Amino acid sequence: MEIERAFLANLITGGLKEARKVKEIIKVDDFVVEMHQEIYQAIAKFVEDDRPFDAPLLIDHLRSHSKLANMDTPVRYSKVILDILEWKVSPTLQGEYIEKFYEQRLRRQISAVIEELPDNFDKVDPADFFKKIDDIKKEVKGVSEFVKLSDIMSKVLDSIEKQQGVEFQFSLMDLNHSLAGLARGELLLIGGFTSQGKSSLCIQMAMDFAEQGKKVLFCSSEMSEFETARRVLGNYCNLVISDLRQGKLDIDISELREVVDTLKSWKVVLHVISTAEQVRKAVLRYQPDIVIVDHLHNLRGSGRSSYDRTTYNIKTLQEIALMNRVGMIIASQLHRPQDEKLRPPRISDLRESGAVEETANSIIMLYWKNQRENGKISEQEIMEVRLVKNRDGKIGKLSILFEPRYCRFKDIFKGDIPNGK
Repeated sequence: MEIERAFLANLITGGLKEARKVKEIIKVDDFVVEMHQEIYQAIAKFVEDDRPFDAPLLIDHLRSHSKLANMDTPVRYSKVILDILEWKVSPTLQGEYIEKFYEQRLRRQISAVIEELPDNFDKVDPADFFKKIDDIKKEVKGVSEFVKLSDIMSKVLDSIEKQQGVEFQFSLMDLNHSLAGLARGELLLIGGFTSQGKSSLCIQMAMDFAEQGKKVLFCSSEMSEFETARRVLGNYCNLVISDLRQGKLDIDISELREVVDTLKSWKVVLHVISTAEQVRKAVLRYQPDIVIVDHLHNLRGSGRSSYDRTTYNIKTLQEIALMNRVGMIIASQLHRPQDEKLRPPRISDLRESGAVEETANSIIMLYWKNQRENGKISEQEIMEVRLVKNRDGKIGKLSILFEPRYCRFKDIFKGDIPNGK
């Protein structure tokens, strides 16, 4: 109870800024005292509506909306809030209070699992039981156990001795050579102006990792599952996407079904999302290896300005990648150049570029020159990929082949350059 009061005291004195930090971390049912649940629920409402609050505004909201206000014995909200504020607490200890909430939540959920055990313990599978406990720990805190440097260093040396690179290798060889793959916990950002192939590359990467046997979670904030699947079909079966949209098909449907049956081995889940928290929940549920988010600037989030929301979302996605040890790929929209000149993208073109640039491990920019500068589209196009940030490698640029009709990318080999470009 004391921890709850101290935690609420910090939130009330810190106002909206502090409340934003914990809204998605601490839940209403983490509180034991019903009055504290009511207060926290009211604070969460202010955050949801993006409205500043203080003690008087909170008291007024509670009097108007709280279910306890309708009870026969009136609750003196002003006294309760003022009693909480009398606690002399330090904002620097808020992290310690959150840890206590985590511990309480963990104990409750583990107790619930134990209560479900049968009376005859011989029927209990120990491996299954401990897996449930591990899953609860991961879901409650979203973090792994501490790892000794000496232990992880041995694994690093083993991987070097076996000449193993990072776990996730891109199928586009030139891109993979430049980025040296993608490790768990890392975040690759794909930037580009409108209609420059960002979603197509995201889908291509999802398919490539699925072919490698990886579990892929594809989260889209701009395409339905149906539209995403249609693009996958066109890419995989050499079917023109625009024809599929019109219901045109030059191949026997039974043959196509046989081909599609081969995709059943893929471990790919499609998910339409509108917030970073929905990504977090999907990751906890599906436990993927790779998470692809298309795209960043369509996500809603905490904050009054677009910059605040983007900062919140990119930091949340980075946390999800690190704490759940997944490789994260995120598409990001770019600003239109202020001078309206047709030019290749720069890292400064990233919308709300400060937080995005700081957070990503690597950033690549797509530039489809023929489409952007000439307004032309041919069957095969050269896509310029600019590596503008690479923490563990060089920056520069490379070219890959893009087939817009199929939303497909390929490496360029001798003789592949279209129209002598």
